[in-house]
Amino acid sequence: MEEMHSEPRTDKIDTHHHFVPDFYAQGDPSGWPTPKWSPAASESIMEQLGVKTTILSLTAPGACILEGQKSFDLARRCNEYCSELRDKSPRKWGFFAAFPSLLNTEAALAEIAYALDVLHADGVSLFTRYGTGNTYLGHADIEPIWKELDRRQAVVFVHPTHPVDTTKVNESMPQPLIDYPHETTRTATDMIIASTRRKYPGCKVILSHAGGPCHISSRESPTVPNTGNKLWLTSNRSTMT
Repeated sequence: MEEMHSEPRTDKIDTHHHFVPDFYAQGDPSGWPTPKWSPAASESIMEQLGVKTTILSLTAPGACILEGQKSFDLARRCNEYCSELRDKSPRKWGFFAAFPSLLNTEAALAEIAYALDVLHADGVSLFTRYGTGNTYLGHADIEPIWKELDRRQAVVFVHPTHPVDTTKVNESMPQPLIDYPHETTRTATDMIIASTRRKYPGCKVILSHAGGPCHISSRESPTVPNTGNKLWLTSNRSTMT
């Protein structure tokens, strides 16, 4: 039997690694504290875990923590910061671009063009929900964004943000512990029901946290016909014809 090696592999690519520059030092409404961060701190973690390349992304709420032009400016500053870091060590760093609210369609499309065409980002980072309501990624208002990303065959990293109701179930249980993974599943299911992935198959989607509890879908799907769900009725009818 070959001897087991305890040394970590050194060819890993980390696609879920957040950066927190000093100009993004505001709190997260989920209750999660904003950590102190530096490239050196990330490099130390990479060395410990055998990570060769890290793809940086901005955690929730991202540039959406601000509104209007300030949100656009913050997204641009974050993207240019990552671009400069990547250019210094291109084998060590990459990044998924940040954006203002996707509900500001023109601003989001402009930043997609700048981030991918000028800064050459490795992909984009989208949050599970936008605005003050339940506008998840399968919503019609997000379709112009998906259409452009599909045209570019972009890599799309989906990261959760807080749900509409930010009330804590327990003061000792910040939302990222439980609610965030559920938000990932909610937006993934929303995209499936809205046929987002079918309409825009060119995007390569990465769901953070392994998609949350997506794995229970096979257990729950047999109950869908009992709900009178239009998706099931349409799919069933098209299968029979």
